[in-house]
Amino acid sequence: MYKKNELLIIGRKPILIGGVTIHVSRLISLLDKVNVLYDFYDLNIFNVYSFINVIKITKYAHLHSSSPLFRFFFVLICKIFNTKSIITYHGDLGRFSSFYNLIDYLSVRLVDIPIVINKKSYFRAIMYNNETICMSAYIPNMYVETLDVSILNKINELKKCVNFLVCTNASSYALDKYGKEIYGVKILVDLFRKHPDWGLIISDPSGGYSKLLCNLEKNILVISKPHSFIPVLEKSDCFVRYTSTDGDSLSIHEALNCGVHVVATNVVDRPENVYQVLHGDIDQLTSLFQHLELEGVKPKCEIDDLLEIDILKFYKKLFLDNNTNNLIS
Repeated sequence: MYKKNELLIIGRKPILIGGVTIHVSRLISLLDKVNVLYDFYDLNIFNVYSFINVIKITKYAHLHSSSPLFRFFFVLICKIFNTKSIITYHGDLGRFSSFYNLIDYLSVRLVDIPIVINKKSYFRAIMYNNETICMSAYIPNMYVETLDVSILNKINELKKCVNFLVCTNASSYALDKYGKEIYGVKILVDLFRKHPDWGLIISDPSGGYSKLLCNLEKNILVISKPHSFIPVLEKSDCFVRYTSTDGDSLSIHEALNCGVHVVATNVVDRPENVYQVLHGDIDQLTSLFQHLELEGVKPKCEIDDLLEIDILKFYKKLFLDNNTNNLIS
């Protein structure tokens, strides 16, 4: 009988586009920093044979994937080989079509520990699985990040020309199940075209929006290649998350830590100190920007004790409750 490894993290790395891949990259950096033993399976090199083999020799497998079908497949493989399964559901439960939502709820029902990232998803998941846990997906960055000089110069030039600098980001151009643009970038562009004294930076690492947005005014800057978003936040007065659906936005937490104002739609639960607006109410958004233009920025808010991060507290309790040797001291 072979001895099983204790913790397997499953996700994609290292391309830092999108909240899930950034979360996974920061998770493994965090585990390294606090000396937690783990194995990692990179879904970028997935094949069925290697995936099954690594599940077979694992006690706890923790999946980070946005695919309902893969989440369901993962749970089934874990059941077959008696591996405890954990899934973090990044995003709002119920955001897919009827078929994919059905598959997603089946995985919630079958997984040993479902982790969701907002209260709305929690109340849905708990009806299928009493082991459901709600926790923030935010993990602070372990390293100092910088921007290319060319990007930094463009931001500095824009900052000189406007009274109020706002930034937003989008991992890709995508529509929700109702056909609405998820990230609301086009709506923001239309608003900022009417306010030349305000500046808008659009972080577009996939390049999806640069193909759609043409003849932009001088007060609107699109950064259409992979880059770190934290330095963009540090140069801004405000971050806006104008989404039609969402999970636990990594960028919102980063913006709060940077001390900038944060505005977000109220489509899901938001952290404290976030100004919430109704999606589609442009007058409300405009009035809020006018108010924030007169406000000063807040001091940075940094996490002092890494062991207080939600995911580490979860692993510590998991290992202690099950008498494993992989303890977080």
